[in-house]
Amino acid sequence: MGALRDWMKHRLRRAGVARDAASYWRRRVRARGLEEPELALLPHLCRPGSVLVDVGANYGMYTFWLRALGRCVAFEAQPALADCLRRGFGASVQVHAVGLSDAPGRATLRMARQSPGLSTISPANALDATAGALTIPTKTLDSFELGDVSFIKIDVEGHEEAVLRGAAQTLARTQPAILAEVEERHNQGSVARVFSLLESHGYRPAALRGDTLVAVTAEEVTALQLEDPAGAPRNFVFAPSTRGDELIGLRPDPRALLDRLGEAARSTP
Repeated sequence: MGALRDWMKHRLRRAGVARDAASYWRRRVRARGLEEPELALLPHLCRPGSVLVDVGANYGMYTFWLRALGRCVAFEAQPALADCLRRGFGASVQVHAVGLSDAPGRATLRMARQSPGLSTISPANALDATAGALTIPTKTLDSFELGDVSFIKIDVEGHEEAVLRGAAQTLARTQPAILAEVEERHNQGSVARVFSLLESHGYRPAALRGDTLVAVTAEEVTALQLEDPAGAPRNFVFAPSTRGDELIGLRPDPRALLDRLGEAARSTP
């Protein structure tokens, strides 16, 4: 029965997003508020009018807000979900049905039975229950030559390092702020490797602690995730050194931002 409920839930959700993604997310936000506290950081991380990249867009929770703040380009490796986003957001979002990685080619996408958002192309991710697998194309972010990128969100279930290696030229050229989910449970040692890779590009890591953005280290984050995987931070802001001091200590007000972003979203086609 649990599997059938999950199937029905995601079928209905996909239909709602495909029919009118903006309306679907406005209703959901009114009912639930900001489902991830990091959403309240977006106006501080995104430069108005620039290119904003959503890697691992899933049903478009971040895409919905990014389209109101700049020119959103979304990447979703699952073909059915990518098509859903295209139909639901229309011309307001550019959607690519491709898995971002560190080289062009093909990869096996293992589908998560309990939630499409847990699907992965990372062989290091010991995904428990799958609903089959697909062979999908892979490309690098750099190959898209997106221009003035000021923000990149990454949620790829253990494949973060490869995505970032494939974005090296973009990082060097535009120094975008990055919001990335990084979890030891998806890829052992990935916290230390991702932090080190981005620090080599001049980035400083931070995470929300309560309602405040604070500096963090790979060592403390790894220890917290191993001790309490459910309660430890998993979403991290990586700011270029030129902006690190400006963001540390930031205390965004979700209520004010909901009003501000909601108005922008309603006015966006």
